[in-house]
Amino acid sequence: MLAILLYKPAIAQWNKFLFDRNKEVVTETKSISSEEFYTTVYGQMKLAQRFESTTKYSLVAKEVREGYEEASETLDFLRDQKY
Repeated sequence: MLAILLYKPAIAQWNKFLFDRNKEVVTETKSISSEEFYTTVYGQMKLAQRFESTTKYSLVAKEVREGYEEASETLDFLRDQKY
């Protein structure tokens, strides 16, 4: 039983390593509507929730959650500028 408890964090770290190694970062400049932006942020929130409920992808969930929080702050800023 102890081996299983020690093994689970290693799985999460390995999946985080693979995530970092295989992710592709692209910078684009594109005009989108607020609805498209909201849809993207909402999708990222749902993905973070799915990953958070697993031990296997918990570290990946942290990365996704941080991206979601940054996007949410941007969305709030844009809403404040609109009104």
